[in-house]
Amino acid sequence: MKKLLLIVATAVVAVSCCSRPTGMHFDTSTGRAYYDATVEMDTLSYSMAMNVALGIRFQPMGNDIDADLLVGAMLEEVQKEVVDVDFLQANREILNQFSEERLRPHIMAKRMAMFGQQTTDLPELFDEKFTKEDISRCYGYDIADYFRRMGMPINMYWVAKSFNEALAIEGDAIDDSQLAISQTDMRRCVNDYFTTELKDYMLAKSRTWLSDVATQRDVHMMVVEGDTLYYRVDVAGNGVRPRTERDTIGFSYDVYTQRGMLVESHEKRVAALREALDKELADTTAAKAQTKEMRVSRLEKQLADIENLEVVLDRAIIKGSQYGVKNIGEGGQITLWLPASLAYGDKGNRAVAPNEGVVMTIKLKSVKYGKSDEELAAEAESITPVPSKAKILHPSMMKGALAKPQIEVNSDKAANKAEKPANANTIKVVPVTK
Repeated sequence: MKKLLLIVATAVVAVSCCSRPTGMHFDTSTGRAYYDATVEMDTLSYSMAMNVALGIRFQPMGNDIDADLLVGAMLEEVQKEVVDVDFLQANREILNQFSEERLRPHIMAKRMAMFGQQTTDLPELFDEKFTKEDISRCYGYDIADYFRRMGMPINMYWVAKSFNEALAIEGDAIDDSQLAISQTDMRRCVNDYFTTELKDYMLAKSRTWLSDVATQRDVHMMVVEGDTLYYRVDVAGNGVRPRTERDTIGFSYDVYTQRGMLVESHEKRVAALREALDKELADTTAAKAQTKEMRVSRLEKQLADIENLEVVLDRAIIKGSQYGVKNIGEGGQITLWLPASLAYGDKGNRAVAPNEGVVMTIKLKSVKYGKSDEELAAEAESITPVPSKAKILHPSMMKGALAKPQIEVNSDKAANKAEKPANANTIKVVPVTK
């Protein structure tokens, strides 16, 4: 359970690490969070916060986080009427840097020590560069933005209460009696929300969002598979365009949710792999040179595959991209606004909510044509079908240099039952009965 919660809490930072681009017509609402201390317990609010707070508490830094500062920063951010995107981006960069320079090395050193491996002294989490107070506030700001972007109908009074209680747990075990609800009830509540209410809410928000996109300048619509996608040609490119789903394209891309959260970026994937490769090459602590060589080789292959990314259109993960990219040629760029049915569906994924639409930008680098419908039809016509009842006679163990294999065809017609020449070497292939 602790492992699951740790993953959830770490994802809070990772999922929301993006700045909101301009000109893409994102949903600019500030979510459904509110603060009301007069109502009875809001189980959803408490459960959502409990899920994240327990993950933070049972990270290696959990005992050192200042709960009052984290909760104070969280409430401060949620209550803002205007969202300062630049401030939140800078805040996430601090958390990313802290995670890379302190948290991950700290966790790795502790794991190695558990397995009896020799390590250097355990890296300190906090110092003058990353103070406990600053990191506590940074987590508060980022968690608040996470809740706001998710659009959850949560009461921040119960969120704050849940955080305070979860972060106050002592020891290495979770006791349900220390919290207002059990872990089982928390998981059930969170799961019910994501599988029912959130689906309906995001579907309605997606339809409103796409209706707004449709009114924007230079945006066109395309009806495919019973739904509608919208696109804008940013750069037309040349005349070499994808024609069929069998064509292979080389491309780069960025994907954002309709709320402005980064889902995936080709450029960021390349940068991350380059950084990982550089670190591996510079690492002099590898116990075995062969192990390091294997890791370097694997990273080099991954980097080459991503830098020269290609895909056959009908294998594209985001289905709407198969249709939209046909509107540009090599060297072109297009922006697509896609409903969930042409993107991540009614289940979503780690960063995309169920029934949530996405924005995708594609830069088309190359097109390799597959076989056209006409070519495939011509090939089909040129193939001579083999009679279904034919038995192929094999030349094995035949006597005489001039002997040739014969084909005997079973047929009811008398013409096919004519006597064979006496000198014909005929071999019958008898099927084995199982």
